Amino acid sequence: HLDSKGLESCLDVLKYALCSTICLDMPMERAAFVTQLARVKFFKETRGMEDEDEARKHRLQHDHQAHRQEEWYKKLESYCLDDSSDESKDAAVQMVYDMIRDTHASLQIDSKLRRDMKRVAKRIRKGELL
Repeated sequence: HLDSKGLESCLDVLKYALCSTICLDMPMERAAFVTQLARVKFFKETRGMEDEDEARKHRLQHDHQAHRQEEWYKKLESYCLDDSSDESKDAAVQMVYDMIRDTHASLQIDSKLRRDMKRVAKRIRKGELL
């Protein structure tokens, strides 16, 4: 597992790689990076599950092509497949930027909560809160 800063750096690389493939009309490479984005989204959605066994079971049952049925994927693909204008590419790039920004924000919140929980646990161990 990566720490939050490492994951944020990976998200930035993914954002730039995906946007580059959109702008350069590279469908095979775009599909690979979209799959990686789907994995990040899936990880983000399942890591908050209370029951670890339930989360593990959900991950095992997950179809690696399931993202193709999701609304965000269909919308992104429709933008990318529209070769008639640069506006569609701009919309696709903006959509990717928004998705990555939202993921960054959730990571920062999780990171702050984790730091707060460590501080509270440390204070409990020292007997400051009892």
